Amino acid sequence: MIQGFSIRIKLDSAAAGLSANCRKYLQAMTGPEFQAMLGKAMTEEVQRNFDKLATERRSPWGTAPHFYETAADGTYWLAERSRAVRVIVSKPEGVRLRFYGSGGLPGGVVTAGKSISHATGKPTRMLAIPATQEAAGKPTRHFSGLKMLFGRGGRPWALAQMRLTMVPGKRKAQIKHWEVSKIFYHLAESSKHRHDYTVLPAVKTLTDAGRVAIRRWGEAKRAQLRAAAGTRK
Repeated sequence: MIQGFSIRIKLDSAAAGLSANCRKYLQAMTGPEFQAMLGKAMTEEVQRNFDKLATERRSPWGTAPHFYETAADGTYWLAERSRAVRVIVSKPEGVRLRFYGSGGLPGGVVTAGKSISHATGKPTRMLAIPATQEAAGKPTRHFSGLKMLFGRGGRPWALAQMRLTMVPGKRKAQIKHWEVSKIFYHLAESSKHRHDYTVLPAVKTLTDAGRVAIRRWGEAKRAQLRAAAGTRK
């Protein structure tokens, strides 16, 4: 079962604008070889777009880059029938909501409770949003010893690594004091995602990437055969 959402692309040698000779070489290529070439080119194009957004959309909290880096890490391709390729973006769910929307409406909201907490064995009550490069794409259970931080009204707002320090007390005594060393996740009950087609490259951009890959392969194959023919002479 495919997790996430996908884009299906189908290209052939004619659509790639190749010369007759290059098309002839390409037709001798097996289906899996052809799909691997297309899948790699298109997946890399999607990942480049996520990397670009990670650079451009940095927030004061530092969470935006990790959202797109997680998306890039969760992108891969699958082969389908008729030499077609499907590019999958498996995570995070916010990417799907930004591109496709929810319930016929643009954008959408991700809420807690859709997964099970490894600590309690019950549905989650808060979303853990990565706040550091280390946490990007990793579940909270990846890190041991994280402590929950609480704000006004006892509301949890972060998971952090703590360190023990000694501070001056009464009569020159030293007392133990825990302080925040590093915040790994921000906590929220929901996360709202606005409608945004730019989270994925346009289909034309993806097909152009496939065409370039096909054209380069065909030209390289042609040069290889010419060199082999020259060697035999």
